[in-house]
Amino acid sequence: MKKPYLLLLALAFVLTGLFVSCSDDDDNPQPDHNALIQGRWQYEYGLDTLFNAQHEVVSADTVDTDGQDNIYFDFQENGQFSTNLGNDTTVGSYRFVNASTLELTVDGVSDQAPVQTLTAQQLTFVLVDTDYGNGNYSRTYYYFSK
Repeated sequence: MKKPYLLLLALAFVLTGLFVSCSDDDDNPQPDHNALIQGRWQYEYGLDTLFNAQHEVVSADTVDTDGQDNIYFDFQENGQFSTNLGNDTTVGSYRFVNASTLELTVDGVSDQAPVQTLTAQQLTFVLVDTDYGNGNYSRTYYYFSK
């Protein structure tokens, strides 16, 4: 099951409702999260796992980047980000909803990405796609480094 990398990240920015929080009482992030995430994060690799409705693994694969080397996220101090997905640059805003959830907003559409790891040198987040219509879903882990 190879999915084009660009399709996966584009899907992450376009999906609505799946990752959007409706609560107004979200925790405030710890102040050091914003400082830790600032800067340029270079894409290392991604792992995509497809599960069936019974939560059994159907397939697992690495995320296909189609030979693109210059894939990154650049998080700025002012809450803006840019990302280069090979030949396409996207800009938007970001914020931490809580200590473990990063919200990315592009063209008014917000998606939330649970952060698995955030250190001075490593960023890992996961995106869940439930848009298969048959009970199947996928979890894709994206790994970045400074």
